Amino acid sequence: MNIKVIIAINFTTNSMVLFDAIKCRTLFFYLSIALCTSSAIAIPESYPSKPITFVVTSSPGGGTDTMARMIAEAIAQKIKQPILVENIPGAGGAIGASLVARSKPDGYKVLFTTGGFIIAPLLLPNSGYDPLTQFIGIRQVATVPLVLVVKGDSQIQSMSDLVAQSKLNQNFSYASFGIGTPSHIAGEAIRQKFNVQITHVPYAGSSKALPDIQSGNVNFGILDASFAVPMIQQGVLKAIAVTGERRLTSLSNVPTLAESGVPFDLVGWYGVFVPSSTPPKIIKRLKLEFDDALYRAHVKDRIISSGLGYVDSALSSEGWNKKYREEMRQWENFIKKFNITND
Repeated sequence: MNIKVIIAINFTTNSMVLFDAIKCRTLFFYLSIALCTSSAIAIPESYPSKPITFVVTSSPGGGTDTMARMIAEAIAQKIKQPILVENIPGAGGAIGASLVARSKPDGYKVLFTTGGFIIAPLLLPNSGYDPLTQFIGIRQVATVPLVLVVKGDSQIQSMSDLVAQSKLNQNFSYASFGIGTPSHIAGEAIRQKFNVQITHVPYAGSSKALPDIQSGNVNFGILDASFAVPMIQQGVLKAIAVTGERRLTSLSNVPTLAESGVPFDLVGWYGVFVPSSTPPKIIKRLKLEFDDALYRAHVKDRIISSGLGYVDSALSSEGWNKKYREEMRQWENFIKKFNITND
């Protein structure tokens, strides 16, 4: 049976239909898992027998890219096959995700992406993919708190300073790593909470936003912790607040957004996905290889020292699929609340 015939239905006609559609698409997802056991795809006993490609939905040099390359190297050493990293940023990760959605489900093209993966289709009816029916999650790699930053020599020291400056400057703006990404939504939470006029400026990744934050072309940025923390430690950037329920160990003197008066504690993440009709045997093998890589001391230490949240292997592939589906509903609620569009 060709599962792609089922998933070709467009469920993103409008937000009211979307909520019910999520339930429907979840049913299709579990149906696809059952059907993929009878897939006609031949599963080589020697998998992987050729190079694997990680499609990374951010620009080179950003936190996602850095993490993907570190894990790719660790896995490649174990499986004795090269792992290529292909950076395809843009549209909140939708461009890279749609490419993988259309790829052969044989385990040789793996999507390494961020939380924007489940948000983009809520804003882009023509995103080119559906996270609920066209993908199966392999593993959550790490949780990714966001850091609100200004340039290192900025006079802004706190959220109250930032809000005060925004009320004096009609051209006040902030950088995110893409429309509809967690950093964009966090920025809109700040704007709405303090009723200030700040302009959103999207970039194709945290690294792309850095020069304009440093130069003052944008007044502040909301970047992922793995990229921002080293820049803060070097004095290039200054941290004003972080997302999440608690402060980061590496930035213990920096308050959370909630402590700064903004009721927003969601964090982003790095996660790994493959097309939904990928055979279970390959999914299991990939999960084991990612588990092994993430338990290596240098990888685990890098995750923690970067301010990321370490995710151990106790969460199964099935558990990860359930978790990101639930989070998709939460992000949908924020999008409605803040009236975020792709305009």
